[in-house]
Amino acid sequence: MTAVLAGIFGLENLQTIEDVVQDTFIAAHQSWRYGRLPENPPAWLMQTAKNKAINLLRREKKMRFPEETPEESAPPGFEHLFLEHEIRDSSLRLLFALCHPDFPERSRLLLTLKYFCGFGNEEIGNALLMQPEAVKKALLRLRAEIRDKRIPFRVPFITRSLERLRTVNRVLYLMFNEGYKTTRQEEDINHELCFESVRLAQLLEDIAGNPEGTAETCALLALMHFSIARFPARTNEQGEIVLLVEQDRSRWDRRFVAQGYRYLERSREAKQVSRYHLEAGIAALHCSAPDLPSTDWAKIVFYYERLAAIDPSPAVLISRALALGYLEGPAKGIDALLLQESDEAFERNFLYHAALGDLYARNGNADKAAPHYRRAQTLTRSQRCKHLLEQKLARLDQVKPV
Repeated sequence: MTAVLAGIFGLENLQTIEDVVQDTFIAAHQSWRYGRLPENPPAWLMQTAKNKAINLLRREKKMRFPEETPEESAPPGFEHLFLEHEIRDSSLRLLFALCHPDFPERSRLLLTLKYFCGFGNEEIGNALLMQPEAVKKALLRLRAEIRDKRIPFRVPFITRSLERLRTVNRVLYLMFNEGYKTTRQEEDINHELCFESVRLAQLLEDIAGNPEGTAETCALLALMHFSIARFPARTNEQGEIVLLVEQDRSRWDRRFVAQGYRYLERSREAKQVSRYHLEAGIAALHCSAPDLPSTDWAKIVFYYERLAAIDPSPAVLISRALALGYLEGPAKGIDALLLQESDEAFERNFLYHAALGDLYARNGNADKAAPHYRRAQTLTRSQRCKHLLEQKLARLDQVKPV
């Protein structure tokens, strides 16, 4: 819907687009109350947005040219924008438009996560490691800049710009990550968001005109498929989180694993190894191992070290420490994490404390594990994560000192 409206109003009118979308969903809430759903809700939403857009265009035209008689129909060339094929194609067109080279990458990511993915300030902050208030202010500045520069919506659908392709890949990566582990929802996985990310990445692979960018997209698709393969085992019958170390690997969907390997093979045409290649390689090693002890932890640690050279973020360094704990023992993983204890970004990260809790527990030190599990509980908003940490605290009674 946002993509279609952007084609009508242009990117300089993002506030108008937001208003039409918001009004459409308010109308849906009022009309669909008490279970009175239309036969085709998506079509109803698009038709309502279309009507509101037509009315808005008529009002604007009347204000500009009050002497003219308002037309009963939409402006020429307007109707086709609401056809099914145009709606589908507009999604990637909007994504490329929001990744305009006039903006630095951080600005492109802010715009796409907001207006393409539909993320709120909290989800954007989680993806880009920003505070929600900072996200809000940055978006206000960007809207004003787009309005002043009058950035066009119509951009080449097939682009050979490697820079723009890489930004689009990054957006789809962040979009998938938000679906893989949602920020707000009670469900641990937003399946719809994950599969929409895959669909768009597949469409991008089909139309991308740059071999290097296409290879990166294939690596990203490999990572997505390896991750989706584990979805059936990520929660139990009670809907509780099941971590990788405890998952029933027989429940992993081997069809997605096989597709992941096919995309990984196609990604080898890249001249440069991207973060998607490394993360897909790590995921492939997990998917190929019959059990946890058989995992090639040495290669996984090596991949994480290369990934840390590209992105030394808390998530990467925490994952590397956990892998090191399986390769050389939990004490080595603890030492690696304690190197970061003075960094506020780690201290405020619940995964950092959860990982330290796990490593101390595996090392037979329940007294040191417990405070970190409790600290992790205070830092996460997810009730599912809080419950999982509570279970880990309860199991510390069974930990025997080494």
